[in-house]
Amino acid sequence: MAWLALLWAYALSLVAVSITSMTALVLRRLLRERADARRLMHRQALIVALLAPIAESSGRAAPLAALDGETAAETLLEILTLVRGVERERIIETARDRGAPPVLRRQLAKGGVRTRILAAEALGFFPEAETLRALRRAEQDMDARVQVAALKSMVELGAPFSIDDLLARIGAGSRLSSLVSVLRMAVASQPTEAIGALSRPGLPTPVRIALIDSLAATHVSGSVDTIAALTDDENIEVRAAAIQALGVLAHSTCASIIAKALSDQDWRIRLKAAEAAGRLGLVEFSEPLCALLSDEIWWVRFRASEALAALGEKGIAALRAAASGGQDSARRAAALALLERAAA
Repeated sequence: MAWLALLWAYALSLVAVSITSMTALVLRRLLRERADARRLMHRQALIVALLAPIAESSGRAAPLAALDGETAAETLLEILTLVRGVERERIIETARDRGAPPVLRRQLAKGGVRTRILAAEALGFFPEAETLRALRRAEQDMDARVQVAALKSMVELGAPFSIDDLLARIGAGSRLSSLVSVLRMAVASQPTEAIGALSRPGLPTPVRIALIDSLAATHVSGSVDTIAALTDDENIEVRAAAIQALGVLAHSTCASIIAKALSDQDWRIRLKAAEAAGRLGLVEFSEPLCALLSDEIWWVRFRASEALAALGEKGIAALRAAASGGQDSARRAAALALLERAAA
């Protein structure tokens, strides 16, 4: 009989555990629903405070200090992302009158990681001395994402922040992927300094490539000569990035460099040159691009076929000729490009 009593005790313990677990799940759901309802209420109150004129909303909308900090930062960012011009300026001024900057600064200092990120991004709309001090403190945050958000806002606010400072923070490139957007913003505002930094010896390869890409993305015309010189760099990755950048910059002096790169010994250079030729619409390069349809590297063949397809009727005619004769690899690459063009 003792074993039967033990069995009953075991069964009752399982029932108790199940009831406890179910109760915990129900309570957790209730708490989450209550938190969601409170967050929605805060969001609605903030929208009223920001979108309605102060004279109309003063009796209905609580100051931002009374609202949930994370919700306030997130909603403010969403609204300011959607509006432009005079309306954005009015909303920013309303948010300032409602106490947004102090709330965001407190959240930046004491909130959770997501809250700190949102607060740092939102503070980029409030150019105040205390805001800049708060953002500078956030540069030392334990979370790299918060640091990046703070740096972006500082650049947007026009804080004294040199390209050299940013490159020093990037160091050997371990933080580069998270700081690329900040670097691009800094390059756009300091193109001359960025060109000078690119010419400086000793920069890690990932940083050099990021600088090249940023100069091209921001269309810094004065960077063409510097980038063109890098197409002869001893580092293959830098050379490939330079060829790609010339295709983006679309300068008249780029054609001869791209023509040379189409026959380069390294397949990565040939690939980037084919992309650039297609991007620039260099119809005179149809013949060397057709030659690349038989390249030993599949990616080069593919990019060459794409480039020919982008060159208009002459390129399409070259693809049709390659698809009907020549080597098997060239026929397949040309046929694939023609099929993709027909499907599009």
